[in-house]
Amino acid sequence: MSLSTFLFDLDGTLTLALAAFLASATRAHHLSAQSATPGQQGTESVFAESPDVWFEEYATRARVSPDGRWAIYSGRILDLQRGREAKERVWPGLTEQRGAALGPRGDLVLLGTSGGKTGWFTQAGGSPTLLPLPPDATPQWSPDGGEVAFSRAGARDSLFAGPLGNARAHPVAGVVTGFAWLPDGGSLVVLALEPRGTSTLSRLDLASGRATVVARDLDAPTLSSPVAVAPNGRSVYVALAGTGAPSPEVRHEPHAKRALGIYEVDLATGARRAVVPAPPAGDVFAPSVASGYLYWTRAASEVSVVVVPAAGGTTRLVMRGAQVPSWRPDGRQVGFVYGDWRWVDWAINFDGGAVDVDTSGRPVGPLRPLITGYHEDFQPVWSPRGHWVAYHSHRAKTPVPSYLAPGSSDDIWLRHVGAPAREPSEIRLTDFGWEAGPPDWSRDGTRLLFVSWERGGQAGVSYPYVVTIDTATGRAVGHGRLPLPTQIHNSVWAAWSPVSDDVALEEDLGGGRHALWVAASDGTGARKATEYSMATYGGVSWTPDGKALVYAALSGGRMQLFAIPAAGGTPQQLTHDSGNVLHPRVSPSGTLIAATRLAHRKEI
Repeated sequence: MSLSTFLFDLDGTLTLALAAFLASATRAHHLSAQSATPGQQGTESVFAESPDVWFEEYATRARVSPDGRWAIYSGRILDLQRGREAKERVWPGLTEQRGAALGPRGDLVLLGTSGGKTGWFTQAGGSPTLLPLPPDATPQWSPDGGEVAFSRAGARDSLFAGPLGNARAHPVAGVVTGFAWLPDGGSLVVLALEPRGTSTLSRLDLASGRATVVARDLDAPTLSSPVAVAPNGRSVYVALAGTGAPSPEVRHEPHAKRALGIYEVDLATGARRAVVPAPPAGDVFAPSVASGYLYWTRAASEVSVVVVPAAGGTTRLVMRGAQVPSWRPDGRQVGFVYGDWRWVDWAINFDGGAVDVDTSGRPVGPLRPLITGYHEDFQPVWSPRGHWVAYHSHRAKTPVPSYLAPGSSDDIWLRHVGAPAREPSEIRLTDFGWEAGPPDWSRDGTRLLFVSWERGGQAGVSYPYVVTIDTATGRAVGHGRLPLPTQIHNSVWAAWSPVSDDVALEEDLGGGRHALWVAASDGTGARKATEYSMATYGGVSWTPDGKALVYAALSGGRMQLFAIPAAGGTPQQLTHDSGNVLHPRVSPSGTLIAATRLAHRKEI
C-alpha cells in the first residue's frame, strides 16, 4: 500500500495550465487571460477538478491533442475549450475501457476489451477494430500519422517504432520514461533512466537506428517523465528538479528543495534553462506542446494529521506534513509518516515520526524522528505493552535513486521502543512483501496483521497476512496468509480487535465501491458490516471496547469519517470537512480519532 500506485487549492483543485509560445521563439507569449499565478505572465487555466483519492492522482497528467482542443487525463477525455469532461467523445462498443491515446489524426484510440479480445482499438466503420499493438504499449503516432512509436511495460529497455503492425525494437541504454516524435517524422527524442538515477536524453534516428546523446545527468522523475518537442524542432521540454545531478543522499531527505519545473533543452548543445520555474510547493511536470502552446500540469499536496472527537465534530491540527497516524498505548504520542510529496523522489523520502500530545490530542512538543533510513518508512505502530514498534519499510542498506530501484525491501520490520531513529539492528520480520501495508498488533502482542500483494500473483490484489513473533527477541517464528471465505477478494486494510481475535477488513470491490468485513482470525464467521463508495485506501479502526468500527467513505465528493457497529447497522457520519479525511485511528481512551487530512491544490 505504499505510495507507488500511481494537487491544488485548499479545496482540492487540480489545474492544467498552458503558456502561449510563438512558433519562431521560445519565450512565453502573454495571453489575454488573467495569470494563474501572481507575477507570472502568459498562463491560463484550462481545466480544474478535485481528486477524491489518497495518492493515486498526484502524478496524473494530460496529453493534449495536436489542435489543443482535447486532452486525455486520468482515463477521461477533456474538452479544454469548455473546461469539462467530454464523455460523448468516448465511443461505445468496449466491455471494459482501461486507457486512451491520441490516434494518427488526433482521433481517439482506446485500450480495452471487445469480443473477448483485449488491446488497443480504433473505431473504424462504426465498431471497435483491434489494432496490431501490444496491450502494454504506450503509443504515439508520427506527425504524418504513418508510423507509430511506443514503449512497453514488459520491455522498458527498448523503444518500438515503425509502421503499425511492423514496428521495430530499438535498444535503449536505460529504462524508457518518456519519448516524443520530432517534426521530421524520422527521428524521436528519448528520455531514459540510468541505474544511478539520473536520466539521459537522446535523439534516435530510425533509419540508422543510431542514438545520439543530447544531455546526460538530467534530474528527471524516475517513474514516468513525458517530454515534448518545441514547434521548431530545435529543443524539447522536460520536467527537472534542477540543472545538475543530485547527490544520492538528498533524495532520501524528508524535506528538500527538489520541486520539479519545466526546462527547455537545446537539442544541438544540450544546454537547459527553466521556462516554468519550480513552484514553492508541489511539482510542475508532463509538458505537452499543441498548436503553438505549451501545456503542463502542476501537483501539490497539503497533508496533515488531525484529531476529531470520537462522537464527531470539527478536525483539529496535530502535525502538518504528516499522514497515516497511530497512537502510543498511553495515548500521549501520535505517530505518523512525514515527508514532502515530490514526484522526482516519489515516496523514498518518507520517514516515520511522532509528536507528544496532551490528553486532548494537542501537540506539546516538536516532531520526533523515530524511523529513518534509506527508502520509504511508514508510521510506528506500538505493541500493546509498549515494548516494540512495528512498521512497514522499503529499507535499503545504501541510498537508492528511485522507488523501484533494486537493493530495497518491501516488508514489515520491528525495533525496540527508544531505539535510535536510524537503527542498524532493526529486525526484518518478512521477506515476501509486495506493496505491503501498515501492520496492526493482536491484543496479546504476539502477532502482527497486515495486507500485501502476493509475490508471483496478481498485482493490485491484496491479502491479509499474520506474522507471529517471539516477544522476548522480536524474531519472527511463523507467518502465513489469513484464511478468508471466497467472497472476500481484495483486502486493502486490516485491523485487529482490541478485545478479541476478530479482524476488520476493508475490501476493494472495484468500480469505486468498498466493503467492511468482520471475521475471526481463522477466517470463519465472516460478515459484511457495510458497503460504501470509496476509491482509495481509506482505513479502518476499532473502538477500544471492540463494539464499533471507524472508517472513511466518500460523501459529497470528499472522504469523511464514519462509525458503524461492528455487528452491522446504520453508519453515522463523524466529519463534514472541506478536505478529505481518511486513515482513522481511535485513541486508546476512545475519546479521540486521529486521521489524515488532505487538501489539494494545483496551479501554474
